[in-house]
Amino acid sequence: MKLEHQRNSQEAELREARLRLQEGAPPSDDCEHEWYRMERDRVRRQEMMMERTRLADTQGLFFEIFVHVIFNTFVKHFFIFCD
Repeated sequence: MKLEHQRNSQEAELREARLRLQEGAPPSDDCEHEWYRMERDRVRRQEMMMERTRLADTQGLFFEIFVHVIFNTFVKHFFIFCD
């Protein structure tokens, strides 16, 4: 009896989901919430990747400037000691 009731309940849920899909709505409220959560996580991951790329570019530029300054300083001091 319990299994029959469970089956009837699931069939009703399936019919309702199909009707909602035909109307262009999500199959259930839980599905809609899950989709929004997944979309939010996707956007968050994308924003994190963009931030990492921006930081890497900034750090790379800083490193290039730092190396250039150190190299120029070394060269100036080297030639001062050689004279």
